[in-house]
Formats: sequence, structure tokens, C-alpha cells
Amino acid sequence: MDKSVALAKASNVQVGAHPSLPDLQGFGRREMSIEPIKPHGALYAQTARSLPLARAVVGVTKLFSREQDKDISLVGLPGTAHQASAEEAGVKFIPEWFADLEYSLEGNLIITRKHPAVSLDAVREKAYRLLKYRQITTTNGSYIPFGDNFAEVTICVHCDTPGVVEIARVVRDIVDESNRSAGTSFRFVKGAHRARPLCTRARRSWSQTEGEIPVRIIRTAKQLGIRTFAIYTPSDALSLHVSLADKAIPLIQGTIKSSAEIESQAYLEGQGILAICLDNEVTMLHPGYGFLPENAEFASLIVNSGITWLGPHPDLIQKIVLKHESRAIAAQAGIPIVPGSNGVLDSTSEALEAAEHVGYPVILKATAGGGGIGMIVCDDEAMLQAKFLATQTNAKALFGTEGLFIEKYIPAARHDHIEVQVWGL
Repeated sequence: MDKSVALAKASNVQVGAHPSLPDLQGFGRREMSIEPIKPHGALYAQTARSLPLARAVVGVTKLFSREQDKDISLVGLPGTAHQASAEEAGVKFIPEWFADLEYSLEGNLIITRKHPAVSLDAVREKAYRLLKYRQITTTNGSYIPFGDNFAEVTICVHCDTPGVVEIARVVRDIVDESNRSAGTSFRFVKGAHRARPLCTRARRSWSQTEGEIPVRIIRTAKQLGIRTFAIYTPSDALSLHVSLADKAIPLIQGTIKSSAEIESQAYLEGQGILAICLDNEVTMLHPGYGFLPENAEFASLIVNSGITWLGPHPDLIQKIVLKHESRAIAAQAGIPIVPGSNGVLDSTSEALEAAEHVGYPVILKATAGGGGIGMIVCDDEAMLQAKFLATQTNAKALFGTEGLFIEKYIPAARHDHIEVQVWGL
């Protein structure tokens, strides 16, 4: 706290205790407008994974809104109880992104007891990517979407990260430039899933997917009187579905040191997941999207075990699971498709040749990928050449096949595209 106060004063930021709050640090009293509210310290993590605690914070937020006669927002981690509690109470939610921390391949914030030094160039590139493309950079350099159509974001830098002042200045400059050029409202603050549930009645079902999807599945299951379960890895322990489910089961047991690769493999262990289902008498499994839900062999494994598969038939999955083949099927049917490569790309040179034909920027996709994972946006030839092999390796680790293809990247598509899902029974 002392370091935060000293840094604030050095940056000409006023510090004081609100008249309605205890002045534990001896700041002195002065009138302050509270906007927005953010739970700090241990409370931040606790309220992120506990819906009842998050609701209490939202209650305080609404209390101050009434006292100050204005709407006060809640800042927190997207895809957690922070966002869920705010939205159910009609309180504006502002997602928070950390410039000095890492994010896992699934988009989860990696929280460490000690914050290591970070490269200013890396911070600059990640902040630029967030504000321009609404994407976060993961530990292996891949990009995944951040939030849903947010117009405002809070960016945080911890005061105990080495070089925090320089990092803060870099982020502030990028935020200022983004606000000027795009007319957006980004906020800089010095000092945000994946999800997999299981669900029953005298039956039990389960969903493997990310973010708000499993939360919706769990809530719907509970409305139907179906008991819900969740599986998770250490990085997913704070996900909202884990606290909402009736029972949460860790995929990684004991004291094994976890890593992104180990956690990804845990979600690909079909036999292990089936064993959890059988041990808990699960009778329905909702596949969601990404990882095994698009694996025809896993779907057959579940069906053959007597568990109801709440998803596409294994034969249909086999036909459409590889995206480059789905593109070919659509093209043969006369359906317009986004310009891209023909088939998978076996080498960097093939990728460069395809990108030259399609035109930059392009998006490099894992043909077996799902849920937004395994995609890299490449703005130019140098970026594509630098990212191809790493993306290929990542695809092999996550989906069991290294096949990649290229499509034309359309940055503004999320604002005006129409998405259609066709269901066949």
C-alpha cells in the first residue's frame, strides 16, 4: 500500500480516504467520487470464484451508486463471478487486463506470488493487440478473444513488478493513442474460460467448453432439476462454472507441477474423463466446443459406454471436424467462403505462398482447432514466417494433428458478421 501511495503521489495522483470508509492508512479525509469499484488483494481472487461473495461486492457497488446518485461500474476478471454477478444485478461490468502478467493457452490469468520482470517491447505488443484486435496474447504467443464486444477495459500494472513506472508509461501512451484514433474508452490503472461442467436428475450430464457456455449449461440443468458436475485443471480453478457446479473434480491429482502442456493434455485424456463420468454415474455429457468435443473417437467412446452424448453424431463429427475439409464441402455446395488456402499447409514456404495470394492480414488456423484456440493473426510476411512452426507444434499438442490452413483475416468481422448454426436430427 505504501508503495502504491508513493507511486501515485509521484505521478500527481491524489490519494485520500473516502469519508464513509475507515482511514486505516492515515491518508486523511477528503471528498472522493468512487468510480469504478474493484475488489483488491485476496478478495479479488475469492470474489472471482465465489458467486455469493461477488454478489456482496455488487451490493456495495449499488449502495455507493445510490449514495452518489450515479451508476458505478464493477471492475473484475471477465468470465468469472465478477462478470456474472454484475450482469445479473444490472451493474455495468468493466473487464480488466493485466499488462505485466501472463495468460494461459486457454486465456486464464496466471497469478504468481512474485511478479517477474517483463520486456517493454512485449508489453507494448500485447497492449496494442488487446486494444486493436480485442485479443490477449498467451504464453506461447498465440492470440485468443478477450471479452464480448466490450467498449471499455481497465488495464492494470502491479506496483511491485520490476520497472513498473516504465511499463505504466508505455501502456498509458498506447491507451491514449488508441482512444484518440478509435474513439474508444479505455482506462489505465496502475497498481482480467475456460470452463468445463458436468450435469443429472437421477441422471447426470456434463459439459466441456469455455467461458459463459458451461455456466449457461449448468444454470439450465439446475432449472431442470439436474445435478451438475465440473472438471478442472489448476488454471481453471477460479472459473465460475467450478463454483456453480454441485461438485468439482480436479483432472490433475496430487502434487504434480502443472504447466500449460500438462493441463492441455489432461483435457485430451478421453479414457480418464470417461472414468470420471462412470465413477460419478454421469448419464449425459454435453460436448460444448474445443478439445475432445470435436473428436469423433471420443464421442464414440462416450456413446458406446452407455452415456448420452448431447452433441453431433460421431459420424457427422468425422466429416466436419477438420476445418479445411469443411471449407471444401461448403465450396462444393456452392456456399461462399472466406478466401484462403486450398487444403492444409505442410511448410512455411507453402504458407507464405498462400498468404501472398490471399493478401495480408491473414489468420493461421489449426484445422482441428476449436473454441478460438489454435489461431494466430499475422499482419505481414515476417510475422507469418516467425509464427508458423510454433503454431504447428501447438496444434499438434492441443488437437493431436499439426495441420494448418490460412484464411483472410477481417478485423471488423465481429461487429457486423452473421453467424448461422444448422442443426440436423
